[in-house]
Amino acid sequence: MAQDIESIFVTPLMSRQLPIATPDFLQRLRTFILEMERSERGLAVSNAGGGWHSKGDFFERKVPEVMALRDAVLAASADMTRNILPPELQRARIEVVFYAGSWANVSREGGYNKVHNHPGAVWSGVVYIDMGDPEPEPKDNACIEFVDPRPGNIHASKLQIRPVAGLLLMFPAWLYHYVNPYKGKGTRISVAFNVNVEVRP
Repeated sequence: MAQDIESIFVTPLMSRQLPIATPDFLQRLRTFILEMERSERGLAVSNAGGGWHSKGDFFERKVPEVMALRDAVLAASADMTRNILPPELQRARIEVVFYAGSWANVSREGGYNKVHNHPGAVWSGVVYIDMGDPEPEPKDNACIEFVDPRPGNIHASKLQIRPVAGLLLMFPAWLYHYVNPYKGKGTRISVAFNVNVEVRP
């Protein structure tokens, strides 16, 4: 790279495999979320193609696995925030709170999420609980895609990620994203959330 060129206004993205996300832990979460789907009416938000979206109180459930996942998400949100702070604020106290909810998503054949963002929050994120049994084609099957946020950028591109179970993705809440239709057997299950952050020197 030329010495007189630098990148500015970059968009941070966390991609973290959660240590708590063992197969047994994820299976217990999967069972709990599928029971939620059976017993609770879902919401219509960005989900389409038959996908189920729970109410926005997922991390308020007093279930051990849910509470452990909540704590991991809050810790990751603090890490994400500290990563963008200037040196003089590295010792600041970071307070993270959920904003506008947390919810479970269940998709089967044909389910997807339309392009959207999460206005009002600082960070948004998703944890993947089960990726189901997707077909190898199309190549974007059930992938999440992030849209270049720069308006009018003639070289605009998208970032495509094929998630795996136990992966946490976190990104600025204003960043537009969507999920391609799921093609395959089984269920694709995730937990999404928004957080706000206070930085106190």
